[in-house]
Amino acid sequence: MGIEHLGLDKEAESKWRTKDEFIVASLTDRKTEEIQYGKPFPDIFPADKARHLQFLGEDVAISGINEHPKYSTGYYSCIGCVVIGKTKAGKNISLMTHQLGMEQGKTKQEFKQDLEHFLSQVEPGTVDAVLFGGEFDMSYKKWREDPAPLYIRQIESSASIMRDVLGFDPTVLAGPASGSYRYVDAAVDTETRRMWIIRPAQQPEVAPWSFPARQVREVLRNATNQKT
Repeated sequence: MGIEHLGLDKEAESKWRTKDEFIVASLTDRKTEEIQYGKPFPDIFPADKARHLQFLGEDVAISGINEHPKYSTGYYSCIGCVVIGKTKAGKNISLMTHQLGMEQGKTKQEFKQDLEHFLSQVEPGTVDAVLFGGEFDMSYKKWREDPAPLYIRQIESSASIMRDVLGFDPTVLAGPASGSYRYVDAAVDTETRRMWIIRPAQQPEVAPWSFPARQVREVLRNATNQKT
């Protein structure tokens, strides 16, 4: 089985750190299962079998839609999405992205088309979708000002497209990273519908959230103890 790699950050590849959170999630319930420290990705993700994938634009990379395991490294300000479902033949297939946002018209349209193509290949009721990555300053206090922080705009723009196509709100898995070191590496094992996220250890108010994407503003306001 081939390995799909989005290839946005070569420098971060294979540099697994020792004080990081190793978050494991099941994509059948979209909830964080456990946090461990200092563990690498499973052996199914050897870097020497990686393949580079299609870029939609300067700020977006997207995987193929297939049964392969996938991973991407170096989600700093970027977020990612994983969509997974089961075909009529009983095979799990997935789609993974590495993106700065979905606010540009062409990028939005191509992402929507990819999701529609994905949906046409899977059985109803078998689809799960998550958003992850990104960064947010937990000292933020300007809730009444526009524009909203980048992380919120990223989640809202991507989730809006996913809701329109998939018919349900995606889950934000583990929330944003905060602090001086904010890199995130992520991988999905399509066959077992499991996902791994590696990032610097976060303060309790930041991790390991799982929440509906449409609640991103409410969750972050509560986390920063700000009044609206």
